[in-house]
Amino acid sequence: MGYLVDSLVSLGYLEIRKDPSDRRVNIVQMSPKGIEMMRIATDIGKRIENEWAERMGVVEMGSLRALLKLLASSIPDLANADADPETRPPADVSSN
Repeated sequence: MGYLVDSLVSLGYLEIRKDPSDRRVNIVQMSPKGIEMMRIATDIGKRIENEWAERMGVVEMGSLRALLKLLASSIPDLANADADPETRPPADVSSN
């Protein structure tokens, strides 16, 4: 996991800072660039979903969404994948 965090830090999508209450702990958070990239990616995803819904129909799109949620729920790391990125709990990416 460290190499992924380091890579995203070097690209400017994440920032690392020391926890003020425990200097042994690093806090990893999204940078302004990372937040903007997430917004862009979310917008693109919504446009794709809308396009698919137009092609497939609302009922079929609902079925696809339900099947994808079922699949995601079977993967432990994706338990919160269907939550809004703005409100779901942050992933635990703290490093010591």
